[in-house]
Amino acid sequence: MKRAGFIAFAAICAIILTSVPAGAKQTPAEKEAAELQAKQAREATAALNGTTWMIDVTRLGQKGDKPVPDTLKFEQGKITSIQFAKNGFPPSNITVTVGDGDLVIWETMQSKEGAGVVFWRGERQGDVMRGILSKQPADGKNE
Repeated sequence: MKRAGFIAFAAICAIILTSVPAGAKQTPAEKEAAELQAKQAREATAALNGTTWMIDVTRLGQKGDKPVPDTLKFEQGKITSIQFAKNGFPPSNITVTVGDGDLVIWETMQSKEGAGVVFWRGERQGDVMRGILSKQPADGKNE
């Protein structure tokens, strides 16, 4: 099992999407680059599949808080948080992008009616996983 630290903070997660305007054509070089990026993301997702990570979740700026242990499991392109699964949050699809070197960035959003939404963003580089967790409970008070 891998061990890494997660840092929790209150924030609204924004996802920036890039796209080609409707009707615009990609150049052959742009198309090739997009295909390569998609292939790398598929390979990175496959490399995460079957891995389990023991993590510690700590609150940003909360001195003296004890880390909360959790386990993240990546299976079939989805992530499961054992702690959030205990509270009824289902496994969630991940979106993967590839950075420089062996950097793999993954993101997901989990939701449960009445409990709110959880945003995850992780970065795996080699045997190290770091990331951010943002929880927006149904009552609207971010964690």
